[in-house]
Amino acid sequence: MENKQLRARANMVYFSVVLFAMAIAVKLFTIQLVEGDKWRARAETVSTTYRIVQPDRGHIYSEDGRLLATSVPEYDVRMGHDAERHDR
Repeated sequence: MENKQLRARANMVYFSVVLFAMAIAVKLFTIQLVEGDKWRARAETVSTTYRIVQPDRGHIYSEDGRLLATSVPEYDVRMGHDAERHDR
């Protein structure tokens, strides 16, 4: 008797998972094929811009407030030997 109850519960869980998977598959099918043109048109109207944002650097403090690390700006100075000369 106990084995039949266990098998019945296992079958119920199995069919619930299969039903849930089928519901997801139907929704994916609906979005992809039935509503696909609508979502592709909407994607064309959404504009995405990319820009480089320089992060703010700062200090890192310990738990008791002591300065552990800080950011120091770094500069490069270069000289071009093949630059044209412009007399004024």
